[in-house]
Amino acid sequence: MTKYFYEAISEDTAHVVEDYPWGFNLRTSVKFWIETNKRGSRFMKRTFNPKTGVWCAIKKSTYSPVMVLAEFEIDGGPRTSYVSSGHGHATEKIEDFKVNHWDNLDDERRKNLDASLICSKVMTSLSCSESVVDQSEKPKFVAVAKFDKTQTQVIIDEIKSTLDEVLPSSFRKEVEIYRMPFSSCCIKIAASPSTYLISHVPGQYPQTVSLRLDLDGMILEAPAFCGMGGGSFYRSTRPDLYPKEKYDALGSVHIPFRKPKPGFKYIYPAIERFFSRYLSLLKDWGDDLLHKEHGDYSFLEAE
Repeated sequence: MTKYFYEAISEDTAHVVEDYPWGFNLRTSVKFWIETNKRGSRFMKRTFNPKTGVWCAIKKSTYSPVMVLAEFEIDGGPRTSYVSSGHGHATEKIEDFKVNHWDNLDDERRKNLDASLICSKVMTSLSCSESVVDQSEKPKFVAVAKFDKTQTQVIIDEIKSTLDEVLPSSFRKEVEIYRMPFSSCCIKIAASPSTYLISHVPGQYPQTVSLRLDLDGMILEAPAFCGMGGGSFYRSTRPDLYPKEKYDALGSVHIPFRKPKPGFKYIYPAIERFFSRYLSLLKDWGDDLLHKEHGDYSFLEAE
């Protein structure tokens, strides 16, 4: 059962968890809350250091339009995290979030949620049209006032086909229009070996990586979505190989990526290279991958 802590909006009203693990042997206290301002909401965490008797520095997540502090039951025990809604989410999902949480939100989060809902509806009505700039290439698309999704379907299908060729069939593959307020039309391209949601947080899949194709300028980049993905994936630390990771909670593996020139004859090969390198690096770091018990990782044994 999920519990929500709507009143946890500052350190003074934070949700406090006692008997929180500190290292291997000690226990301590930790505070969780959601900070909201004109930039959106972010998850805040502050732990008490039982060795020094003082509170540690506050750890802050990246911003999301709206967050609610939540406690999930995971592996028989409670886990504090958050649920969020906003940019990039489908209008239906934002409306569902509003139905479930509106009555308990403070004015600032209500304002941000309404703004996100308006932006989502506007971006749904916006669109891209086709403009052929070189008959030797596949059509290039540019952002204009009206958006007909069917005109980008050939691009999406081509990218999906590339991912199907490069990655095992068991992988989660996501290729879809990604709506962001006040920006051009984009395609989100993401993959992960598992569909398991880490801590039940939307968008938090193990070893997720992602690319974004801006259909306005034909720009391919490797940004993160919901704090996950981009051009690297997380793994367990290896201080024996990297001494600087001795005190880190997680290590990461970077996937080489160079932004290609505009044009499909450059973009499609760049996508294929990125995900081929991704698969190769997953196999190289197979012993150090996290959450393997929650997915089909038999590809690690394949040649």
